[in-house]
Amino acid sequence: MIKKVGLLLACALVVTIYSILRPRLEKTTEIIFCDVGQGDGILIIQGDFEVVIDGGPPGDRMQSCLNRYVPVSDRSIELIISTHPDADHLGGLLPILEHYEVGTLWIEGRVTNTALYRSFLQTIRRRKEVIHDIKSPLLHQQIPLPQSGSLTVIYPLQPIGDLQLLSSEETENKLSDLTTLQNQKYGQTNDGSISVLLRIHTFSIVFTGDLDQAGELAILKHTLTDKITAIKAGHHGSKTSNSSDFLRVLSPEVLFISVGRKNRYGHPSQEVLRRVKDLGMSVYRTDLQGDIIVSVETDSGGYKVQTRE
Repeated sequence: MIKKVGLLLACALVVTIYSILRPRLEKTTEIIFCDVGQGDGILIIQGDFEVVIDGGPPGDRMQSCLNRYVPVSDRSIELIISTHPDADHLGGLLPILEHYEVGTLWIEGRVTNTALYRSFLQTIRRRKEVIHDIKSPLLHQQIPLPQSGSLTVIYPLQPIGDLQLLSSEETENKLSDLTTLQNQKYGQTNDGSISVLLRIHTFSIVFTGDLDQAGELAILKHTLTDKITAIKAGHHGSKTSNSSDFLRVLSPEVLFISVGRKNRYGHPSQEVLRRVKDLGMSVYRTDLQGDIIVSVETDSGGYKVQTRE
């Protein structure tokens, strides 16, 4: 009897381990839009290679998302992209930077005179031994994925701001002055959101942070006019992003919206939702469906979408 129980427990353990590792054993790329509330938090997994794009607002919801999909034994993230320094994208990255080794951290070279941004600077200085490379990516810079596909920078057209504060102790006055100067020179932080294109065979998806319509038109003019498979809605579905031209030219099949439930901004815009409906696109929203998991066949680019509340 004891041997039989032991055998059953062993079988159950094998099944559990297999269910955890299955996505990594198969040749599948997982793109997960984490339900982080009103913000962006995206996790891309291909084998043992992970990319995090933004972390949502301050708190541990993005960390919890990683705990759901990344084995506890994996304590490294190959690439983190902080698209811009607004709190609803940057806040949730701080716990991740505290607990994971990071291969490369891409940041927009903009600053904000906030307690959160000062904490961000302090974190990456304190963790410099395990954050191996920090840079502002260049247009067309490409990161190949280990099995198949690549991530390519499609915006900004030139680096915005600089990284001087990463190696010097800032003062509140210096941050305030630099924030004012950068806003005058570059516009609001949304305007410089790092935007990337992920391609895996026939599958392609664009992530644009909170980029506004002017930035979208710059992408169409300078970097991308091909039909793509999907778009991560800009600025949580705001009408200041997701322009008619951008959606019409790229002609995606699917729009993913990372947005908080009953948020005070009215995101996503009803105007954008009507625009998307007229174009015949499918829509998935984290506020209504929780985590959204896109499974892409690494060998072919075929994909399916599932949700997890």
